[in-house]
Amino acid sequence: MVRNIHDLLSRQLGFHYDWLRVFRALALLLPLLAAPATAQTGSTAPNGVNDLAVATRVVPPFVIRDGSGELSGFSVDLWRAIASEAGIRSHLQPYSTLIELLDAVRSGGNPVGISAVSITAEREKTLDFSQPMFRSGLQIMVASEGGGMLDWLNALLSPRLYAAIGLALVALLVPAHVAWLTHRLSGSSHWPVSRSYWPGVAQAYRWTAEKVLLVAEGRPGGAAGWLFNYIWTFTCLAAFASVTGLLASAMTLSSLRTDIKGPNDLAGKRVAAVSGSTAVPFLRALNASVMQYPNFVEAAAAVSNGADQHDAPVAVVYDAPVMQYFVNNDATHKFSLVGAPFKTENYGVIFPLNSELRHSVNAALLKLTENGTYQQISEKWFGKPSAQ
Repeated sequence: MVRNIHDLLSRQLGFHYDWLRVFRALALLLPLLAAPATAQTGSTAPNGVNDLAVATRVVPPFVIRDGSGELSGFSVDLWRAIASEAGIRSHLQPYSTLIELLDAVRSGGNPVGISAVSITAEREKTLDFSQPMFRSGLQIMVASEGGGMLDWLNALLSPRLYAAIGLALVALLVPAHVAWLTHRLSGSSHWPVSRSYWPGVAQAYRWTAEKVLLVAEGRPGGAAGWLFNYIWTFTCLAAFASVTGLLASAMTLSSLRTDIKGPNDLAGKRVAAVSGSTAVPFLRALNASVMQYPNFVEAAAAVSNGADQHDAPVAVVYDAPVMQYFVNNDATHKFSLVGAPFKTENYGVIFPLNSELRHSVNAALLKLTENGTYQQISEKWFGKPSAQ
């Protein structure tokens, strides 16, 4: 057939040309020319034909993962309503950190992302946002203050406390034996300690314990006893100073937490924040010492676990609705919120730059707001707004 077309063209045009080569070249080029068109009708088409991989991240109550791995939350319900309204078929693809989520959408690996992402001018340089889908802000969370007498009783009944005391009492047997032995070998009689083993060691044990409290009198006899007395005295002084320093550090840290009433009180203090969140540049502008963590749970744990450590963060600054949900659902009551939210921000759905999908999502968001669906989803997760 190709040969017949070749002969026909040669007769009609009045000259002979190797049309066979032209046909073969076109046959090779046609698949290449069709490839871009195929790519453009991929996962970004909002027509329900393609299955969009929607990037997300677990941030309760916006995205919650249950024990079976199922996702729920405000953002999950909102996206499903948007997808239904816009005729988009999709599935959620969770990422571990905020930075991973932003990078996945920025690179085009995911055509859309939804979680609890604040709309900022800096992010707008590399991402497109939908119209605002939630009004948020930052807030401060600290480890809860002690509960008075009840906390003291809990501390006194702590097994760890009794284990430490028991270990110290056993350890005192070593210096007690050294003190008794140096006194016995010296032949001196000015120190009222028996030369017999059991009563002598018991008396020397009492002396070493009193030395720890800096109330002991006398010392073992002889030059060896004199040397041991000074060594043990300096050892006890060092231990006493160490314990005093730890107590002072704990009291100072408690005072720092107590002194935090608002964002201006964070200047010069160690403050935890989630890497990539809007809290990081905000805290740096306050001249706070920012300690970054991959997620909010680790940031909160650093504040709680470091309650007795001088180099631990004294507070965490993060999105107010996330921390309010966390504190309200924390059965341990280890945390409390400080002051009112500040630095008002809006969350939005994110897209790669120049995404055609944004228009469909914005139109669906407006429709959900107008028909009351958005309000129903909001009240499901945050309750009805309080009357002003």
